[in-house]
Amino acid sequence: MEQIQFIVNTLAENYGFDATEALDYVLTVKREKSPAYARAMKAIETTQNKIAELEQKIANNKVRNLDKAREKMVNMTEKLSSQEDKLDSIGKPKERKPRVPKEPKKEEEKPKQKKPEEEKPVEKTKQKKPEEDKDDGKRLKRMSKVLTDKLETIFKEFGSEMNDKTKKSFVAYVNDLTTDDFDSKTLTEHMRDFVVLTIRPADEDEAETLEISQLQTLKNLIDGYSAGIYWDPAGKRFVTGDVDDDEDVVETKFSDKNFMVGENTGRVYENIHDEDIFVGYKGVGQFKNM
Repeated sequence: MEQIQFIVNTLAENYGFDATEALDYVLTVKREKSPAYARAMKAIETTQNKIAELEQKIANNKVRNLDKAREKMVNMTEKLSSQEDKLDSIGKPKERKPRVPKEPKKEEEKPKQKKPEEEKPVEKTKQKKPEEDKDDGKRLKRMSKVLTDKLETIFKEFGSEMNDKTKKSFVAYVNDLTTDDFDSKTLTEHMRDFVVLTIRPADEDEAETLEISQLQTLKNLIDGYSAGIYWDPAGKRFVTGDVDDDEDVVETKFSDKNFMVGENTGRVYENIHDEDIFVGYKGVGQFKNM
């Protein structure tokens, strides 16, 4: 029981649901799936059928001794009540008697010898250690109505619908971000990123290819799941740029890093471990101000 309660409380703290209701649900499912519960239900069903049969016989005057039949009915009704009480107790934690510590053996008191009076040492005042600043990384504990409405609106902007599962997943998504990543954007921007990750096409070929000049004129583009894939809220589509493996590149410094930028396509490459990795397009998304 303690282990189940610990797991439910931990999940409730991370994903923002009611721990008491969740624990009641888990215990209800646990007890209803147990063999003891099934046996108790079978016993109750058997007793109920016998009571119904006896009632029918009494009503149709098909019993030899009416008094004994009524006495049997009382006994079966009491048995049914006992079975229902047993069913109700299945899966519930048993009350534990508090442990009473044993009293220590009394030792014979020895006469106390008076000690010469000494000056009492001055007690040092205990200084409280300054509490460390608790930094929860501005994480979400739960989704308020305002945040829920905002997330639902963004899902609709992307032509999709929000549900309880995606709402809880967003809380987990935010909580898993590093402090730097979380602080780099507003909560609304994190919501847009989350929706993109949730509903983006599985195949990048589904993104519409545009020229770099067209990409740069689109407003409010959101970085997609992979480099160079963006969501266009106005057009409700995923877009990307051209590819030209033979174009010349120009070295450009941006955000204290050196990048290589294609002259024709505006494709941006970053040198990582002596390999040029494609990371986006000039003037778009994270490189909007390049």
